[in-house]
Amino acid sequence: MLRFNQAWLLDSLNAGVYWGFGNILGMQSDFEGSIKYLRKSIEIEPDNSKVWQSISTSYAQLYLKTKDEELLHKTVDCLKKSLELEPKNAQILGKLTGAYSYFAQKDSALRYLEMTDEIDPKMVNPEIRRILTNKK
Repeated sequence: MLRFNQAWLLDSLNAGVYWGFGNILGMQSDFEGSIKYLRKSIEIEPDNSKVWQSISTSYAQLYLKTKDEELLHKTVDCLKKSLELEPKNAQILGKLTGAYSYFAQKDSALRYLEMTDEIDPKMVNPEIRRILTNKK
């Protein structure tokens, strides 16, 4: 955090600084704070797929804590933006598979599972795969 503070003092418009702040706060389970800084990073540099993935993770963690479905929708929206920027990224596809697995309707989760498997099947959590394919 000290290094990001120093970088911020040198260049307060550096999107990477806010991304760093957001990631550190996320690691400390301060997901609301994390989202605030990640949003600032996105305002400065909206085409960074990795920041969109980071903010989706914070939204997902808040969803798991609160079960507020709006947060799950925000998770998916952020992952879709990330995927728009990196269409062949299996990690993003795997995260979308996981996020959609929390919805009652599993069609989208199965579609993203298929898309992930075409690139890298290891990117889907085995437990999510088991749930979606009903394999024991």
